[in-house]
Amino acid sequence: MSNNFSNIMFSLSLGASLLLASCGKKDNANNVTNNAVDIASQDVSPSQEVKNIITVDKPYVSQDLSIEASTESKKSTVYFLVNDLKPVWGVDQYKTKGTDFTVLANLNDKVVPIVLTGSKDGQACGIWNMNDGIQSCYSDTLSVLTVKFDPIKNPGLENGLYTGKFEILAKGWHNPDFEKVISIDLSIDYKSANLITVDKPFVSKDLSIEASTESKKSSVYFLVNDLKAAWGIGQYVKGTDFTVYANFNDKLVPIILNGSMDRGCGRKYMNDAAICYSNFVSALTVKFDSAKNLNLESGKYTAKFNILAKGWHNSSFSKTMTLDVELDIKK
Repeated sequence: MSNNFSNIMFSLSLGASLLLASCGKKDNANNVTNNAVDIASQDVSPSQEVKNIITVDKPYVSQDLSIEASTESKKSTVYFLVNDLKPVWGVDQYKTKGTDFTVLANLNDKVVPIVLTGSKDGQACGIWNMNDGIQSCYSDTLSVLTVKFDPIKNPGLENGLYTGKFEILAKGWHNPDFEKVISIDLSIDYKSANLITVDKPFVSKDLSIEASTESKKSSVYFLVNDLKAAWGIGQYVKGTDFTVYANFNDKLVPIILNGSMDRGCGRKYMNDAAICYSNFVSALTVKFDSAKNLNLESGKYTAKFNILAKGWHNSSFSKTMTLDVELDIKK
């Protein structure tokens, strides 16, 4: 690797240097390559106009760098590296959902890890891992990088503005002389960790960690309205539909939400405490599905409701979670 890449440094505005965390790659059920790395961050003013910026709603999208990497005599694809990520060719083609990696962002006076997903556009071939130098369909050298923030991959974040800066190295595959450093800023204004919108689900922390004791692990189930606790009632299901009442033009209107968990055996009902292959993970996802709410008129709907989390193996564990709903329905 060239001296340019080895000299890529990331400095915290806090003035403290950070050690790199141990990193690893693995393919999960979604064929996502995870690359957990520590990348130091620095403050970015939310009002500052930065071209290469990632927000809650805005991903970073590069130009087609294969144009810069290609020469008169040779075309070249480009792959993208962050810290110890290694280049590959044709890994998980047609299957991958991108490459997950971690950066460190500033939140007030502390440093918080944020998971981002980088992918390379393959157009008709779908998307590929960001570090894949393979050509697109029909020998196209298209090399467009997209890096985005996904709240589902960042459960349990506190409310606040997460800021930072990190760098990605673009390298030519067929033209190894091509090299370009891309500097990207973070300005993720996470307005409500417990907020459900049309596009944003609520994703809780893994509450089995809180529910477990030194001598006993415990799964957690989640109750709402008159829902009762259950064990092993629905593996590989689409979750639990339930109704809450939202304010809309000075009247209460029922809206349908869906709650589910995933313990490594597909989605389960939110009230199902059954473990899977000794997996006690208990993270709840609650989302709004427009297909289940076709009767809603255009306008804004707001609601607040509680969900009760209960320990199954540790019956003394109990926690109430208050969730907010803000829906902007447009038809």
